[in-house]
Amino acid sequence: AAFVCPMIQEQRSRRSRQKKSSQTAELSARELEVLTHMVKGSSNLMIARQLNISIETVKAHVKSILAKLSVQDRTQAVVTALKSG
Repeated sequence: AAFVCPMIQEQRSRRSRQKKSSQTAELSARELEVLTHMVKGSSNLMIARQLNISIETVKAHVKSILAKLSVQDRTQAVVTALKSG
């Protein structure tokens, strides 16, 4: 194991936290709602019914969420959301 100066380690941790918070900050309020339902395991249809929007709108939000979080699928989006709180 390599030694890492504590100051450097703190800078890395701070950058990592800032990056994670900026990722979620990019999401709109509605996208955050959709993502919250995704974390709960809701399907697109369930999200549409719970938020009283069309399934096409949910799909558009999911697509936007994936792009903004730079992830490939819903699972990765959920993991990213859970890691960033």
